[in-house]
Amino acid sequence: MPPAAAVLALILTCTPAVALDFFTLWQRPELPFNLAEGQWADYRRQALSEGRRTDDLVRIQCLGRDAEGHWILEVVPLVETAPGRLELVPGEGLRLQLTDAVESRSGGIVDAVAEVRLWRDGEVRVLDRREWRRDPLVTASFSGEFAPDVVEERDPTVRVIGARELSCRQLVFAAADTQTAELPGSRMVQMATQEVSAAVHPDIPLLGLAYASERIRAESRLEPPSDRLPTPPPSVRVEILECLGFGSDAQPALGPVRGADD
Repeated sequence: MPPAAAVLALILTCTPAVALDFFTLWQRPELPFNLAEGQWADYRRQALSEGRRTDDLVRIQCLGRDAEGHWILEVVPLVETAPGRLELVPGEGLRLQLTDAVESRSGGIVDAVAEVRLWRDGEVRVLDRREWRRDPLVTASFSGEFAPDVVEERDPTVRVIGARELSCRQLVFAAADTQTAELPGSRMVQMATQEVSAAVHPDIPLLGLAYASERIRAESRLEPPSDRLPTPPPSVRVEILECLGFGSDAQPALGPVRGADD
């Protein structure tokens, strides 16, 4: 690959890596933190990029603490067996052990992870840090935190979840980033903007997320322009996280909690 093309490929991979997940806004003090044994919340996740759409259903639930004092969370795929009826996918999911750092909301969320256990087809194994950073189910659950440049509160909004009508705070977090790379005879400039909108209510477990959407736009330009190295068209990615239900009667979906019942 020519050097200029290699640099171009490198800079095009430098769009914001953080995808919308349960912990994207974990460090934000504007959001409530609500973690207690038995809590669960079901979400629909959607991603739209370059005309393609992905859609999945997932439950996140808290099983309290294990014998070592770690918080235990499960993230389990769901299937819609009838309109509005969601069921756990048996033998699939992951179980997270989190240290007390999760309560203080300090540092990175990945630093609070003591252990990740992954269930596939009913088989379980412990992932080392390199493995769980690459696993799609794990990274879709906590890919990283978002550090916005601007935080804006808007008028409250009403969300209906199940039979409950919730008056939610509405917040918008925005950030912009510019990166450059020197090419032979020119310079490549990439500009990316990221905006996360969230409707939150303190009764909803974890971060109170009733609804969240993220929009990432990236575009590049050459200074000065060059016919030999055309720039790619702007790219836009939209992700949505919508709460479908929540409660406080969660039961282990992936077997007994280690150190507590086994």
